[in-house]
Amino acid sequence: LALQQYDLAITQFNQSLKIEKSSNNKLGLAINYHNIGYAQEALGKLDDAVTNYKKSLSYNNAINSEIGRVICYNSLGGIYLKKENYEDAEPIIKEALEKALKLDDQFYIASSYINLGQLELALGKVSSAKENLETALKISKTYNLKSSVAESSKLLSKINQLDQDFKAALDYYKKAVEIEN
Repeated sequence: LALQQYDLAITQFNQSLKIEKSSNNKLGLAINYHNIGYAQEALGKLDDAVTNYKKSLSYNNAINSEIGRVICYNSLGGIYLKKENYEDAEPIIKEALEKALKLDDQFYIASSYINLGQLELALGKVSSAKENLETALKISKTYNLKSSVAESSKLLSKINQLDQDFKAALDYYKKAVEIEN
């Protein structure tokens, strides 16, 4: 996945699924279905990705993996945001944040705050979006979560553009680009 060879990755994960199914390894099945969904999402196959994220969630529920649920909820919430399906996005994003906070997993807490901020921005709740994205940015900086720093900075750039604070918007945008390069 890191090499962005998503079609090849899907082929490999499907091979792995066969092995996991034959040994009834539910954790392995949950991980592989999620990875397939991730690759499909990267290819723009959002409906297929949702299907595989939901299969992963089902296996995570079967093995009672709370971190697995958080991962799936964040992934599903992200896809619902991409599809502008805010009605389905909102409860799942809030559930992801609640569970991530209970687990005290800073990566998924930051991811959840980013998703929540993005949702609120899309719904025109600019003030709360800014607050949640600033929280995500603070956590991301504290724990050196570079991709989350970049993502929250990009969204804060958009918010500052809306607020017509163009200097802050440019500063956030530069920070995001610097990290991505």
